Amino acid sequence: SLAPGERGALIEQGGDSAVDWALNLKDLAKHITLIHRRDVFRAHEGSVAELMASPVQMKLFYELKRVYGNEWVQGVTIFDNRDGHEEELDVDAVLINIGFKADLGPIKEWGLELDRRYIKVNGRMETNIPGVYAAGDVASPQGGVNLNLIAVGFAHAAIAVNVAKTYIEPQAPLFPGHSSEKM
Repeated sequence: SLAPGERGALIEQGGDSAVDWALNLKDLAKHITLIHRRDVFRAHEGSVAELMASPVQMKLFYELKRVYGNEWVQGVTIFDNRDGHEEELDVDAVLINIGFKADLGPIKEWGLELDRRYIKVNGRMETNIPGVYAAGDVASPQGGVNLNLIAVGFAHAAIAVNVAKTYIEPQAPLFPGHSSEKM
């Protein structure tokens, strides 16, 4: 845990997770340093503005080289990726938020039409293979706007499920009614 009076924490990267951690921990740790390998953040604009106005120390163009300590973290070595300059920081915690690499894995071999790392779908969330639907972050609705947001993923799923029901049972209504109605 990070209690006031401890040496502080190092947070790596500049996406939503890293920025949110920095903002949420800034009042709990004696010191927070956020390092990011470039000078552009991928986090939400409002969160970045809040971060810039906070006491969090930011070191742009820095990367983590080494974490050291005996039975617990005691410090890190960071380096400026433009000139190699290294710095040692005394920290009690390191949070690495390096994101993830999306990969369709074996789904790529199913014969689905792809749009880079996404599965092409129409507005009904149908793929090029009858009876196969895609929803959420893997789906690329053609002719529309694709926003990788949880709310959009839920909407995709609701559309896909209702359309799939009509594929399985052609006599079923596409819109079964409001969720607040008793069946």
